[in-house]
Amino acid sequence: MLDPKTNHSYSGVLTVIANYLCTRLNTRIQKSTGKTYYIIEVSSLAGVVILTDYLNSYTLLTGKLLDFLDWYKVAQHRINKTHYTENALNETAATLAFGPLLLTPQETFGCGQRSKGVSKGPL
Repeated sequence: MLDPKTNHSYSGVLTVIANYLCTRLNTRIQKSTGKTYYIIEVSSLAGVVILTDYLNSYTLLTGKLLDFLDWYKVAQHRINKTHYTENALNETAATLAFGPLLLTPQETFGCGQRSKGVSKGPL
């Protein structure tokens, strides 16, 4: 996939971002249109901490901010290792009752050389 103005690939910069988040760059093909999209999915605890720190420093705009704030509540329980407490499970259930989260915590680990931190989905 190329930038229409410069004709340069997005792959390089997106790979750097993916590496920073302790994950890899993937592509998906949308069935309805046949278009290929880049996907960065964060599932390691380390990657989630990096992502949450970044998104707390450089906040999202519009409805994406509200999605992040919902996800952040759930992610904080995973980061703090309280995700199996009754309070955390109730808060997660209440958050999900208001609609699907764009970013969902996963129970996976990896990339231990960075700070500890979970997410999956479009950025």
